[in-house]
Amino acid sequence: MTIKRRPDDFRVEERLTGAFLARVSPAPGPFALYRLVKESLDTPAALGLLARAAHAAPSDVAAAGLKDRHAHTEQYVTLRAPTGDRGATPDLLEGPGWRARRVGWAPTPMTPAAIEANRFRVVLRDLSPAECRAMDEAARFLSPAVAGADRALLFTNSFGDQRFGSARHGKGFAASLLIRGRFEEALRLVLAAPARQDRGPLKRARRAAAARWGRWSELRPLFRKTPYRRALERLAKNGEDFRLAFAALPAFDQQMIAEAYQSYLWNDAARRFIHSWAARTGAPLLRRPDRYGEMLFPHAAAAAPALATLAMPVLGYGSALKEPWAAAARESLSAEGIATTRDLRVPDLRLPAFRQAHRTMFVMARDFSLTPPEKDAETPGRFARTAEFSLPRGSYATVLLRALGQ
Repeated sequence: MTIKRRPDDFRVEERLTGAFLARVSPAPGPFALYRLVKESLDTPAALGLLARAAHAAPSDVAAAGLKDRHAHTEQYVTLRAPTGDRGATPDLLEGPGWRARRVGWAPTPMTPAAIEANRFRVVLRDLSPAECRAMDEAARFLSPAVAGADRALLFTNSFGDQRFGSARHGKGFAASLLIRGRFEEALRLVLAAPARQDRGPLKRARRAAAARWGRWSELRPLFRKTPYRRALERLAKNGEDFRLAFAALPAFDQQMIAEAYQSYLWNDAARRFIHSWAARTGAPLLRRPDRYGEMLFPHAAAAAPALATLAMPVLGYGSALKEPWAAAARESLSAEGIATTRDLRVPDLRLPAFRQAHRTMFVMARDFSLTPPEKDAETPGRFARTAEFSLPRGSYATVLLRALGQ
């Protein structure tokens, strides 16, 4: 199975909550609300281009979530209106690969709480007849067969690997090093580990850093047009104080580093819990390989009565471990050499913070549909299908597709 052969093969559209929509006005207000449509751009890059086109500071632009680069995405962003002339924000802002049209005015900037769900339309290509049959079997396996769940699939609410930052490229988790005070190694992952999606100055700078680590005066000008400029300036000025250099990274990047590791720990604990539950109850499992550990999906009809509403938080500093998932969480922490959740902190730095967050262990894909197999025009002798479904914010379409066989 192949996804994202073309950006248009993977479409995602944000759906706003009724409460947020009720506050959107056609009259000028403090924040202009835009519908941003983009392809082949990640969200931070698109927001930077939007801010530049609007002659605004990057901090004046806010979005509720990060959308994939390799996709056609539609999301909502706010732009702080100029003081004294709120109506001056443009009706349309656009550039190569993106377009933002103003749809109204909001009293507050966008936050994740404004998003109710994301609607997905995914074209699945390069399928064999056997893979098509296996996909249908997986969909039946994930159907909870309970009242109110028509056209729904229940699956493990794991984080997708796009959440895992540098680890996604086989380099490990920077936060695992940070909590042990190994700042140089963590910073090296951030600054000198090239990633496939890197472009332009950042790609060149990271390659140079990998080859010339420690020659800060040479590297500093190469990072001038990247978000990591201040970290290199600190190294050039303060020598080997890697703690100070790490603290100079953008706050957003620092927080994403912590949350990537927290997401990995959550996935690992969920896998251990589900394995233990299935062994105890005899419930069947779908097993899917993954580079960060096997993904496990319980039979939805068996799991729905007992587990559908179970929540296991994303562990943060000082999180209490509670039943029934406490043993699985302890095992995950122990496997990483972490004795207690009070070790989830970076010594001598306030940021990044390991904050606890609510997360249900299972999630329902609503309004699910899967078209019959058709000949794949791009791959002779193979088939294509289209899946459509809605997920609550924070859940990953790629995980559902993994459960279906991707």
